[in-house]
Amino acid sequence: MARKQRAIRLTIWKTESSAIRWFDRVEPKVPLSRNTHRVAGIACGLCAFLIVGCSSDPPSEIQQIRPTLQEGSDFASNDLARVPVGSSGVTPLVLGTLRTRADIAEAAQKVEAGIVGIDEARAGYYPQLSAGVISGLAGNTENGSRLQVTASQLLYDFGGTARAVSREVLASQGKYMRFLEVVDEELAETVKTYWTMRRYVEQQAIADKQLQTMQQLEKLSQSRSNEGVNSTTDLLEAQRRVQSAETILLQAQLEMANANRRLSRFSGVSGGIADDALGTINLTCEGEKFNDALSPRVQLAALQKAIAEIDLKDAENALFPSVSLEAVADRDIVGSGASGVGVNLKVDSALFSGGAHRSRKVIAVKTAKAADAALEAARQDITLEHDNAIADIKGQRVLIASLEKQADMLDETRELYRRQFVELGNRTIEDVLDIEDEYFRSLRDLAETRINLAVRQVDCVKSSGRLRARLGLDGKFLHGLALSP
Repeated sequence: MARKQRAIRLTIWKTESSAIRWFDRVEPKVPLSRNTHRVAGIACGLCAFLIVGCSSDPPSEIQQIRPTLQEGSDFASNDLARVPVGSSGVTPLVLGTLRTRADIAEAAQKVEAGIVGIDEARAGYYPQLSAGVISGLAGNTENGSRLQVTASQLLYDFGGTARAVSREVLASQGKYMRFLEVVDEELAETVKTYWTMRRYVEQQAIADKQLQTMQQLEKLSQSRSNEGVNSTTDLLEAQRRVQSAETILLQAQLEMANANRRLSRFSGVSGGIADDALGTINLTCEGEKFNDALSPRVQLAALQKAIAEIDLKDAENALFPSVSLEAVADRDIVGSGASGVGVNLKVDSALFSGGAHRSRKVIAVKTAKAADAALEAARQDITLEHDNAIADIKGQRVLIASLEKQADMLDETRELYRRQFVELGNRTIEDVLDIEDEYFRSLRDLAETRINLAVRQVDCVKSSGRLRARLGLDGKFLHGLALSP
């Protein structure tokens, strides 16, 4: 502390000496008094003291958003954008999405820009220094040009600068919530695309098994036709069913390849996606208490409401004056060479603005009301999304149980039909083929419903604001930003 005070005193002394030397460098035609030197030095020294004394530490809210701003932090070494894949602690599918999606990088850069905006707003607390040349009439007769240096320091503005800083902090938090919302959207899209790929993997496996079954029945029909037991029509029907099964298999293979390419594009993982790409991640959400405040969308709306309230306060206080200390030093650089130094207390207020103040206040009031309605709408929307997902999940579970029973029943029936066809002869080949088609159709419906359940689970977890936590991102960082607020 003592070292810092000595540094400040040294800075003030150097600044005062520099100010005196600056005035002395210009050859004076009218000598400056020592008091004038002293006033200039004190004014400049005061500005230097205020500059050195102002704290530049980021607000605590921003340090939570971007922990890498904390002094001596090592969060940057644990950033998911930099760490090796094997030591990230998350699956390659999730890590690839976070690293490759341009929307996420864009949202992160907007947060960075917002944080810089806080520094811009905080600059209002610092002394302001300007210099320029003023040309015009000097006195009543002479034309002249004067070199002028002005230093000013805001003393009081009825909270205007504080509100500007608070607004930028809230805006940065809002950009951060949008960043989290984009992360959730991209991760949800990747996981749902993964389940879409799994849908066609299941469909391909079922279609392959169906083709094998139909080929077996074709051989059986061919054998019985050669023996004269079956007609040529029965053989043609069996061959038609084989071709139909081949078409179903080909369609499943094409859809799976498309889904695999799409998933690779989303996640940045090439060379095929493993069946267990999500590992043991649990995405169920039934039984958990829903809290809309965990949703980044709702938090963003709440922050926008707070910003609107600050804007309303600014509009109400627009006519309040500001008080500042202003030091001016000037010198005639063309005519007589006269110099002057002054320190003034300035009180500034807008008296008339052509109705702009009233309009600004009306706009702020309506914007605040709109922000309040937007917050309520966000809560309603996210609650509706969650409730719909829960209802769909319950319905899918009931449907899955029914389809499982149906598949078991059809499996028993097809075995019975085949025995009756081969051993008793009281079933036709068409009966056997029909029951096989129905059985494999039920398996496809069952697989489709299970995938639909998994997709709705993703929607449910996302709407509850828990997707990042379920994917193992609690305590992780991306582009320097915390992935859990």
